[in-house]
Amino acid sequence: MNETIKEMERYAEANNVPIIERDSINFVNKYIQMNNVKKILELGTAIGYSAILMASASEDVEITTIERDEKRYLEAVKNIKKFNLEDRITLLYKDAFDVNLTEKFDLIFIDAAKAQNTRFFEK
Repeated sequence: MNETIKEMERYAEANNVPIIERDSINFVNKYIQMNNVKKILELGTAIGYSAILMASASEDVEITTIERDEKRYLEAVKNIKKFNLEDRITLLYKDAFDVNLTEKFDLIFIDAAKAQNTRFFEK
């Protein structure tokens, strides 16, 4: 897993794709474990980096993640397949504002355009 994660980190740096910092994902994963989080909604998949790492927190975690950029979406699909996580990570290619989900989530992880945070909370 480590080498593929490092490949993703190199790709993100080379292609100017923002990804979560290690300290931050470590904090999120501890939160997932300590609070028995099972269902996560992530807004802003990018290349799938944080979704893959959150899925590694527990084998019980299921993630729905939304990405609107086609290039990043396709890269995320490829990365999620590399980790064989297609059964636990559902990736939607849409603008998060156009998605209406009825299921409940234990954690909502907003990793999209920070300027839109208020709108995301309102939705």
